[in-house]
Amino acid sequence: MPTTATAELAERARRVLTAHDRNAEVSLDANGGLIVRTELAEADVLRLLQAAALPVAARTVAARSDCCGGCCGA
Repeated sequence: MPTTATAELAERARRVLTAHDRNAEVSLDANGGLIVRTELAEADVLRLLQAAALPVAARTVAARSDCCGGCCGA
């Protein structure tokens, strides 16, 4: 059974990630998971969080964009 994220887990993950990306952000999502915003690669995020013994698994969700492509000549 998957672990439901808590505020404590989000804070622990934030501390781990900000040691490598000072602008990293971690928040709770509505489905009991964590949302991670960072410049680090997904593999690095997983490695760091797993090394810190945090119960994590990847689920990548593409960021929503309102870009029509018009300003870059596409």
